Amino acid sequence: MTDALRKLAEHRAELAKQGMERLEEECLRRRCYERFIRPPSILKDKLADDQ
Repeated sequence: MTDALRKLAEHRAELAKQGMERLEEECLRRRCYERFIRPPSILKDKLADDQ
């Protein structure tokens, strides 16, 4: 019984770790997108002035 509980606890800890890693990846991807792919309004204004 205790062995099964220990395995369950280890499995849940592993799932939680994977979930946190996935969240971190998503945050980094979103931050990268906002910083590099979607230009801030200042850049948009400058691009509009140049055209």
